[in-house]
Amino acid sequence: MKLLLINGSPRGKASNSRILAGKFLEGFKNKHDSEIVDLRKEIDSISKLAERLSDFTHIIMVFPLYTDSMPAIVKRLIEEIGNSKIDLSGLEIGYIVQSGFPESYQSEFLEKYLKKLTSRIKAKYLGTIIKGGVEGIKIQPEWMTRKLFNNFRELGRIFAETGEFDKIVKNTLADPRLFSKRRLRIFGLLQKTGLTNFYWNSQLKKNKVFENELLLLQKNKPNWSKIG
Repeated sequence: MKLLLINGSPRGKASNSRILAGKFLEGFKNKHDSEIVDLRKEIDSISKLAERLSDFTHIIMVFPLYTDSMPAIVKRLIEEIGNSKIDLSGLEIGYIVQSGFPESYQSEFLEKYLKKLTSRIKAKYLGTIIKGGVEGIKIQPEWMTRKLFNNFRELGRIFAETGEFDKIVKNTLADPRLFSKRRLRIFGLLQKTGLTNFYWNSQLKKNKVFENELLLLQKNKPNWSKIG
């Protein structure tokens, strides 16, 4: 097995996708040949990267969910693969899609597209790992990420042995698919405390747009008395 991991996040090495890909390789290491590339660095040589795909037996694309789809750089690579005349019929391709949404359901529609895409280029579809609630893992303490990182190490370890995504680990990572009514009520209570927006607000403040966001929310605040 010769594995290529493609990090499709526009954030490159500073991304959550790169972190998860790294944990996967920690489990995979010393078993077979493997390589990881950051698509952001390859943006000016996408065609060359597409040509290199046939040098590998297995490809795993790791990227965040962007507007219910994918980052533009991933789309560009996919289009380059589609335009390529290289025979990829012997290739085995899998995907890891992560997002800030806590429910994995948000990414299931993209999974259907990725499965169809793989069949169109006549490669073998290995499946799609979906993990929600990933945004913020860079600032979370170790005890909060330990289970997540261990699951990705285990995913990599089993993949090195079988060439497949383990179904048990896949289902574990996809949980929760949808919030139960009880969890929705708890989430609603947390939302009132402001805890659910802590990370996002910190990012807005970091980029000096927090006040602009407040003004925008106030401007677009619905008048419920006029609805219905």
